[in-house]
Amino acid sequence: MRRPIYISTLITILYFISKWVKYQSGISNKFIDNYFTDLLFIPLQLSICLIGVRLLKQDRSLIIPTSLIITLFALMSILFELIIPTTQTKYAHTGDWMDVLMYLIGSLGFYLIQRFYYREKPLNSAIIHCL
Repeated sequence: MRRPIYISTLITILYFISKWVKYQSGISNKFIDNYFTDLLFIPLQLSICLIGVRLLKQDRSLIIPTSLIITLFALMSILFELIIPTTQTKYAHTGDWMDVLMYLIGSLGFYLIQRFYYREKPLNSAIIHCL
């Protein structure tokens, strides 16, 4: 059976391996240092949400609608790349269009994984409805 826990576990393992390799080897890679976590951020969030909703509803056929994926992408981009960099001077956080691109690629990746891997029934059989 195809479960979101497998993907979220894989994403988490990839994150920790990238950090471990960086600290153990001392080798710095611009992509890994600056963009890899942004790439994993939205797929991990959505996978955990999907696990939670499926557990609460006791329905393994539920999927997250495309509109919610797009909304999360937009909110995270605006919050982390526009609002926080202009309002938080305490932290060295800068807005970066490459981070937005990584959020977009991660969102598309989750959409494709969900469309072709998570579904157990036809695509429109069960969709999580938002307010």
